[in-house]
Formats: sequence, structure tokens, C-alpha cells
Amino acid sequence: ALEKLVDDGKVRFVGLSNFSVAEMRQVQSSLDSGCLVATQQEYSLLERTMEQAVIPFCHENGLSMLAYSPLAQGKLASNDYRLGAAAKLSTKYNLSPAQLALNWVVRDPKVLAIPKASTERHVRENAMALTTDIDSEDLGRLSALFEPQVCNISTDRIEVADDPTRDVYKTLAEALENRHHMVPSPVELAKQIQSSEVLKPIKVRNTTKP
Repeated sequence: ALEKLVDDGKVRFVGLSNFSVAEMRQVQSSLDSGCLVATQQEYSLLERTMEQAVIPFCHENGLSMLAYSPLAQGKLASNDYRLGAAAKLSTKYNLSPAQLALNWVVRDPKVLAIPKASTERHVRENAMALTTDIDSEDLGRLSALFEPQVCNISTDRIEVADDPTRDVYKTLAEALENRHHMVPSPVELAKQIQSSEVLKPIKVRNTTKP
């Protein structure tokens, strides 16, 4: 169906979103050569799992990666303590912390950032982030400052919280039933985690008291 849309001129190319490398290979094997041109994934200074396999896959296969939430849904626009530590870099290049973070995201020629912009001023500020060349050494310092800290946590220490904005399964029985028809299902996701083919780590919040 996707190939027919391309052949009929309805769309120019095929793109994906939130696919693992294994899933992208499966898509590639099902499509004509040249149909698939891009994948859209969450990528920012705070979410860097794509560097492990997805971005290298894009380089190897001539795909572009569209980075959504490049400012981590606003977490990189204001008060992240690590951006405070990077304030000297912002001053050095006359960029705001958000502009610095956007510049870092697109340092790889295969990565395009698609940040949210609610006003014309935001659009112009985002665009200005790309007009400054940052030294590779400074980009390396910024990368090191935000080096991912992924750790293993026993499941008996994790409690699923209510979330009014989305469907949540809070018990094993609910996850196995999958009444909200989530894709991948909790069972499929568990198999991906077991095979180390997980798209990105599960995010948790520390609620323990000091």
C-alpha cells in the first residue's frame, strides 16, 4: 500500500516513527529500494539511546533521522542543572541554552531537529541556533556533560503511577490482557527488552526520601 502511494504520486517517500533497527530492517526487506528515506525518533541531550544503533543504521543505509522533542519537551529550555554548567558555552557562542541544545542535536548531518514552536519568535530563535558553528571539542564537552546514566532496577522497586493523559496498566494481569490494544503490546515489549532490542530505556522517577 505504501509503495502504491509512492508510485501513484500521492507521497514522495516512506518514513517511520519509533521503530527499532530490527523493525526498520524488516520494513526495508518489504519495500522497493529507495522507498524508505527517514525515521522519526525522540532524541535530545537527555534522550540519547538513538546513538547506540539507530543513528549508525541511518548512516549505513542512507536514511535521515528526524529528532522529535529535541529540547526534551521544555526540560532543556530553562532550568536543567547541567545546562547551568554549560552556561559558559552558551555565552561563548552567544546562544541561549535551548539554541545550544538544538545545535548539538543537529551536529550529525543525518539528524534533523523538529522542535515545537508556538510563536513566530520561537521559529526564528530555533532557526538562529543553526547559524553558529560550534567547535567539535566544545560539542564533545557538552556530550560528556549529558552522558546517559542507564542503570538496572529491580522490578519490585518500581510502582506504576497513574497518568490522566494516557492509558496505564498497573498490574501484570492488565498488561497481559492489553485491553487498550497497545502496539507493541507489553508482552512484545518484554521480549524486546530480553533480546536487548529495546528502542529506549524505561524512564522512572525517584520518589524515595533521603
